[in-house]
Amino acid sequence: MPLLKTEYITEKYCEIAIWDITENFDELRILCAELGDTNKISDNFKAQARKKQFLASRMALNILIKEAKIIYNLNGTPTLVDDNRFVSISHSNNRAAIIVGNKKVGIDIEKVSDKIEKIAPKFMNASELLFAKSVITKTICWCAKEALFKMDGTGNVIFAEDIIVDSFEVMPKGTITANFRNIRYCLHYELIDEFVLVYVTN
Repeated sequence: MPLLKTEYITEKYCEIAIWDITENFDELRILCAELGDTNKISDNFKAQARKKQFLASRMALNILIKEAKIIYNLNGTPTLVDDNRFVSISHSNNRAAIIVGNKKVGIDIEKVSDKIEKIAPKFMNASELLFAKSVITKTICWCAKEALFKMDGTGNVIFAEDIIVDSFEVMPKGTITANFRNIRYCLHYELIDEFVLVYVTN
C-alpha cells in the first residue's frame, strides 16, 4: 500500500502523511493526473527517482488536503495556496513525507546510511559528536536540524553553529530538544523501517 502512514497530532494541531513509493513513474503520473500541474512540474527534474519523489509527495499532500496547491518562495520554502496552514515536505530514497499544521512546521525523513559518518563533522559541533556515536543518532541529529531549517524558512542557517541538539538516548519513538538561535524546541522523532523521521512545530 503506497500510503504508509497518516497521523494527526492533536496537541500540535498538525497532520503527517508518509508515502511508500512502490509505484513506477508511469503509475505515479496516472495517480497524479487530476492534481493540477504536478505532471508538468515533475518534468523539471532530470532524475527519474526525483520525479517520483515529487509526485509521491503531492499524493501524500492530497491525502491531507484535497486538491491542495503549493508555491515556493525565493528560499525554496513551500507555501499552500489559498490556505492559511503551513506545510513542509521531505523525501529520501523511496519515502516521501509531508506535514501540515496551523503553526510553522518542519519535517525531515532520511534513510539510515553509513554515508552520514563522512559529513557529520560538517553539520555537528563538538558537543554533539561526543554523544552521537552511532549512525542512527547522527541521522536523528541531521533530521532534527533539517526540520528546524525548513520550519525557519529563511535559508540562512549554519547547522553546526545555529542549531545545537541536546544529548539523548535512541528509542524507537521519542522526543529530543535542540537550541536554535537561543530558542529551545522540542522535536519528535520515530524510526520507521530503515528510515528516521523527525518533525517540529513552532
